[in-house]
Amino acid sequence: MTSCHSRIARTLALSCSLGLLTTTLSAQSFDFRSYIHKTWSDTSALSAHKFLERAAADGLLKSNSDRHRAKAAWSDVVLGGRRMRFAQRVRATKAMDPIVSPLAAAVPEREYNGSIGFADDGVALTPAGIQFTGAIGATGEIDSFKFKTVVDGTVTITMQGQGSTPLQRGDFALFNERGHLIYFGESTTTTPATLSLDVPAGTYYIVAEGVGTGSYGINVAFAIKTITALPLSGSINPTLSPALSMFKFVLPSDGTYSITINGGANIDSILVLHSSMLSYMFDVDDASTSANYDAGLKARLPGGTYYVMLTTYGNTGPVALTTSFTAGAVPVLSCNASVSGTIPGGQEDFDAYRVVVSPTQDLTLSVMPRGTAQPIGDPYLFVYDRECNEITESDDDYNFVGSICGGTLPTGTYYAASTGYWDYGDYTIASKCQASATTKTYPGTTTGGSLPAIDTHTTFLVEVGTPAGLEFQVNENTLPDAQIGIVDAATGLSWGYNDDSWFGNAGAEVDGRLAKGNFHAIVKEYAGDSGTFDLTINAPMFRAQTTNLLRGLGKNGDFAILILSTNTTSGLAIPPFGGFLELDLTTGFVVGPVAIPGIGELNYGFAFPPNSGVALQSLHFDVTVLGGEFTNVLR
Repeated sequence: MTSCHSRIARTLALSCSLGLLTTTLSAQSFDFRSYIHKTWSDTSALSAHKFLERAAADGLLKSNSDRHRAKAAWSDVVLGGRRMRFAQRVRATKAMDPIVSPLAAAVPEREYNGSIGFADDGVALTPAGIQFTGAIGATGEIDSFKFKTVVDGTVTITMQGQGSTPLQRGDFALFNERGHLIYFGESTTTTPATLSLDVPAGTYYIVAEGVGTGSYGINVAFAIKTITALPLSGSINPTLSPALSMFKFVLPSDGTYSITINGGANIDSILVLHSSMLSYMFDVDDASTSANYDAGLKARLPGGTYYVMLTTYGNTGPVALTTSFTAGAVPVLSCNASVSGTIPGGQEDFDAYRVVVSPTQDLTLSVMPRGTAQPIGDPYLFVYDRECNEITESDDDYNFVGSICGGTLPTGTYYAASTGYWDYGDYTIASKCQASATTKTYPGTTTGGSLPAIDTHTTFLVEVGTPAGLEFQVNENTLPDAQIGIVDAATGLSWGYNDDSWFGNAGAEVDGRLAKGNFHAIVKEYAGDSGTFDLTINAPMFRAQTTNLLRGLGKNGDFAILILSTNTTSGLAIPPFGGFLELDLTTGFVVGPVAIPGIGELNYGFAFPPNSGVALQSLHFDVTVLGGEFTNVLR
């Protein structure tokens, strides 16, 4: 292990050769948080890479442990309580005109809409746009809304207070259909949250949160637009600015796609690579191919459609953007095998490997430094489904040497990527396959779990008997920093990944509306630590974690009809109601109806502990349309 980080060694060789003796403070006692505040008066645009480069130049990064603590301090100071990626945050920079009237259609919120699995449903967007309205009644409350685009176009979202008691500040996040964060629109004390982005046709969710309480409106404007295509090989000259510029490229086969950007001395660009569904894949701050803080990309990828977002830290101007493509198969990483690789340049390098799992296996993947000539000093590992939507990732293992992650994955094709996110050099990527290992659990319950050893993971098998909105929350007991990913056990497709809960108080949370079937919930710790946790799956019917009181989540104004039975079935569809009746009515009875109150949360008034000998299900009935939906079963 070298004493000086190799990327910094390339640009600061003199400092490294002098032993990095620019500080007299010991590594273990150094306060990186105070260092950040003293060195930068404004941290709002301070990227982790630029912070680490300066810290290395000041002689503060003498070991991988130093780097880990420095990254944690940067996260605390710059990201604060909302630990989403820096490159996915869009902070408002100018005041918007106040909302005078709603756009063509107004959709008022209906509680409960506290996550994307319970989002209020909007219509397909047209150029006339739509407005969602709601109110934040308490600190920490969130509201979720759904919309669709049937063609590609530009979506512009603005959240502002309105009414007699307007919300003073509000932030929102934009998610794709699978529950992956696309971007986060962040307000300031003087500017409301706004986001303008080119998006492909699809289903999207807005999750809104207030800073304080009050009423608000979210305007969603839409303009039909063809997303600018990047050539496989060629040059264009776009103008980049702090606004988001989206580009599309289509690879006809596996291969390596490169983007080189030259913006001169005044353009400091950022690049984010997205999947075909706009799921985050990777971001680049400063490419090794540029001497002027330009971003770039050199990614070995499977054939398919991808999107690239480009923006800057503040300046606006034209850039020379050059692309190239070299066809070549993505290497296969077999079970219980390893492959040697090299990150030759830096942040822009992304080496994908195809991982074929059959049958269902518990898979552990690792990236470790290789050799002594130029071992990678700080590797980063991502794991994606076959459509390149993220399942899990690893920044540091427990010993801060490599990256380790995994989970029980169903039969299918996956991709693991070793990246130059923090460093470059030689590495070994390896896989270890074992028999499937899962702990069964159900929606509406809380299940205790643990990671008994370092650099491990655990997988829960979640049986979903009827389509339902679900909130997967990891509540950390002794586990320091939880991560969770949700995978469809039939298809192997990802339904969301989260490191730190972006809303609420859970250690990590993924939300979504899941279809009938089985799903894997994979839990690991950010830096490979061990510890205990609870996995809570909130659902339309659930029991309170500490009291076992029977609770329900639904739309205010609907009625809940409670069904009790000693026997369950495989599920029966009963039109016009959605979902499936999973209880045997010949051995049960029906109670109700009970009105769902304005907050959208129903307290049935009695405890329902596990193993009570009966099962419960509810029908949420909407009298306005003479329809409704069956909830999950609680056993």
